[in-house]
Amino acid sequence: MSALNNMVFLAMGDMYARQAVYALLSLLKVYRMRLPASLHVIVYTDVPDLFLQLQAVMPLETVYLNDKKFKTWKGKHNQLFRTKIMLLQEITEKLKGNIVYVDTDVIFYKRPDKLLLALNSGKCLLHTKEAALSTEGFATYCENFCNKHFVLKSGSKIHVKENYYMWNAGVIGLPSEKRHLLDDVLDLNDQLLGIADLLLVEQLAFSIVLNQNANVKECHNEIFHYCWNDGKDKMDKQITKLLKDTEGEGVEKQVLKMNQYRIYYPSTKDKLLYFSKPQNFLAMLKRKLLLLQNNH
Repeated sequence: MSALNNMVFLAMGDMYARQAVYALLSLLKVYRMRLPASLHVIVYTDVPDLFLQLQAVMPLETVYLNDKKFKTWKGKHNQLFRTKIMLLQEITEKLKGNIVYVDTDVIFYKRPDKLLLALNSGKCLLHTKEAALSTEGFATYCENFCNKHFVLKSGSKIHVKENYYMWNAGVIGLPSEKRHLLDDVLDLNDQLLGIADLLLVEQLAFSIVLNQNANVKECHNEIFHYCWNDGKDKMDKQITKLLKDTEGEGVEKQVLKMNQYRIYYPSTKDKLLYFSKPQNFLAMLKRKLLLLQNNH
C-alpha cells in the first residue's frame, strides 16, 4: 500500500458527525490504533470540534464546510446525495493519490487493506452490487431511465439497459487514474435528475459510469453499512451512549469499550416483516435468479 490513499467522510450535523466518529473508532480498532502511513483521513463537517479527540491519536484532517456551500453542492434540484460527487471533485483538485469516499453510517470490521490494494491496481470501489434495474425494487428507475440514451461531458455515450445493476454507493473508491470519471458521473446524475427526481439517482450514475470504465470491487466484506430501515436511529442511540459513557476517558478506552454497545443488525423479526410483503419477497427471488444466470 505504498500509494497515498485519501479516505474522506462528509459529516454535516451532530448525528452524522457522531456516526463518523464511531466509524473512525472502528477503523482504529481493526488497525489496533495504528493506521498505515499511506492512509490520509479527511472529514468535511460543520462540527469539527467533535473530532478533536480523534485528531490527537490519528492522522485526521478536518475541513469546515458551511451550510451555504453545502446547499450549493446540492444543485438546482436540491439533491442531497449530489453533495458526494461535489465533495469528491473538490478532493481531486486538492490532493493527489487514490480517493475512498465513505458514508458516515458504516463500521469497519476488517482492515480495508485489500480494498486499498484494489485501488492501487486500477479497480474502482462501490459498496454492494444490489440488483438489476429490471427487478421490482427498482421499477421506478427502470420506467424512467431504461432504454434512454445520454451523451456525457467526455463524449461518452450511455444507453441505460434493464440488465444494468444498481450498486450501493455507501463506499466509492477511485484510483488516481480514474478520478476524471467524476465529471461524467456528475453530468449523468444531473441529466437523470432532469427526467425524474428520484432518491438514488446519484447512486445509479456512479453504478453506470464506473462499471463502463473500470472493474468494480465490492466492499461489504470489510465494511458494514447500516443504511436501512431504522438502523441509523438505533445505532445513533448506541453511539451517543458510548460517547457519553466514555467522556474524558480517551480514544483508546472508547475503542476498547465498543463491543459493549450493540451494533444494529436487522433482527429475525425485522427480516420476516420485510419479506412478508409480496413485492419484497418477489424482488429478492428475482435478484437471486439474475445472479445465478450471470454466474453461468
